[in-house]
Amino acid sequence: MLDVDPLNVALTTVAIVIAVILYRRSDSNKIGKDDERRYPPSLPSLPIVGSLPYVSGGMDVLPEFFMKTAEKLGPVFTFNTGNRYDYSPK
Repeated sequence: MLDVDPLNVALTTVAIVIAVILYRRSDSNKIGKDDERRYPPSLPSLPIVGSLPYVSGGMDVLPEFFMKTAEKLGPVFTFNTGNRYDYSPK
């Protein structure tokens, strides 16, 4: 069997853990600093119901609502439906 010094094993383990922590916190492993957490502009949203209360006029005028919202927010915007985000291209 291998004769392993417990101190060397502990030091190696600590060094690996520190290296992993430093790597994950560094910006070198990311494509760009601002790439994470960048979402398209969105309507205001509420818990559980999301952006649905801000749809004015009901289902009959839904296409017009999205077109007007696209004019304000741009061709791609976020529409929060409850617990998920939907990206709506123009």
